Amino acid sequence: MEATVWSIKFPFTGQVDEKSLNSLLPVGTRTEATDNDRFVVIMDSYPPRKVGDICAVEEAVIIRFYTDIHEGSVFATGFGLRHPHYNPGQILFGYVYRTPSGLFQLDKLPSILRSEAISQMENYDTAGNVYFVSFYRGGWDTEFLTVATMQKVLPRGELGFFEVAPVTLHLGDIENERTM
Repeated sequence: MEATVWSIKFPFTGQVDEKSLNSLLPVGTRTEATDNDRFVVIMDSYPPRKVGDICAVEEAVIIRFYTDIHEGSVFATGFGLRHPHYNPGQILFGYVYRTPSGLFQLDKLPSILRSEAISQMENYDTAGNVYFVSFYRGGWDTEFLTVATMQKVLPRGELGFFEVAPVTLHLGDIENERTM
């Protein structure tokens, strides 16, 4: 996943077509079918701009936002206002473990409150290679996590200096790392 593309898995059942997908989108955007279960999102500007795409999956759609262009960021913002629980621009906080192979695993569900996530630090300060991270909801999928900030968790519940960020972390399953 590129740092300039955010994605959201949005629950969706029923007929997947231009009309039904357009009802999900913010004003000023529309879909055009490209092939079976794939659509591009067009912003009605001059000239019209491709600002994202949509792919149907089982009982959901994956919506990608092209945030490397201004109109794509506007689309992401508009979608977030229309669907606050799926806002790709919402900042989340959590903890990731780093494995010897270099993979990371996000521990538990992230929090929308920094203070809530910080209050859980005592659960992590004795584990090695744990980082406190902040990231946009749209920068998180099953394989990659693009973090905005990343700090090593130190003993006694302290945070280290900020690591180089933003950076995209490759996620894996620590418990099953030997089978990957």
